Amino acid sequence: MQLFTTEGLPAAQRANRYEEALRGFVFDDSATGSIEVGAAAGSIEASINGVRLGDVDGALHKSNAPHALHMIPTGPTPDRVDFYVLLHGEIAFERTGQSTIRLGPGQMVLMPRNVEVRSSSSTMELMALSLPEQLVHGRLGRGWASHLDPICDMPLVGACLGAMLTTAAQGDPHLSARETDLLRGSIVGTVFDVLRSLTPRRTGRARVRRSDFERIQRRVNELLGDPQLCPDRLAAELGISVRTLHRAYHSAGSTFQRSVRELRLERCWAELADPAPSRCSIADIAFRWGFNDLTTFNRSFRERYGAAPTDLRGTLRRQNVGLTS
Repeated sequence: MQLFTTEGLPAAQRANRYEEALRGFVFDDSATGSIEVGAAAGSIEASINGVRLGDVDGALHKSNAPHALHMIPTGPTPDRVDFYVLLHGEIAFERTGQSTIRLGPGQMVLMPRNVEVRSSSSTMELMALSLPEQLVHGRLGRGWASHLDPICDMPLVGACLGAMLTTAAQGDPHLSARETDLLRGSIVGTVFDVLRSLTPRRTGRARVRRSDFERIQRRVNELLGDPQLCPDRLAAELGISVRTLHRAYHSAGSTFQRSVRELRLERCWAELADPAPSRCSIADIAFRWGFNDLTTFNRSFRERYGAAPTDLRGTLRRQNVGLTS
């Protein structure tokens, strides 16, 4: 079913209408962000054709116009996972704190929806599928999110999968229940066969990353109070690349920034919760553990523990007084 096309629109309206269509298609109650559509050489030609195959849905997205998209999760994490297969052109996905994924024709990637991501492309023909998270967990296990490199560079497999998806998208209103079931089974089976085929090749690399992560974390704990702690400095000290550092955190299910923030908050909480009388101010504690901005510290602390640092310290002191009286 056709969700949007520039065909028949005046050239002057195409960029704005295409941008509006992308916003409506990409953003929902669980995400917000920004989209910018650039001018194509000549008139913009773009279309979005939707397809639904039982509990799997998606869209065939074609565009000759460059675009930049920034998606920020804002609401409850949806129980869906996105699968992309690039048919023509190129597209890049950049996740906060992670390496950039660049897809060429025939390459595919599985992407969770609970991460902040930017994407950019010049021209592209892309098939995006939305898969139930439970289906992904059942087929790949709950550690699937560590598989966020390009899944494969198999142009023939990508072309065949793309052909099935394109045919389904173009004929969606006319698909019978039997055709829907057969196409769903073929497409989903191919997607997960490709994913599982890479598991043996990732095992050794994952082991190296766990080793890297343990070594990185030991040094992070030693430098936690230094507000200048950053990936570039840490990687240089450990003799590894910044890319390796980020991969190690990603394999552990975190990011450098998130992990360091959580460790610092834990140290601050421990000091605030210490029943021994302390003359240290909350600012002293925050600065000692690497925070250099009290506003950021207070906001992060409240998000993590559900109370402001001053409230927590006051509550704990009252409890301690009650216990000793």
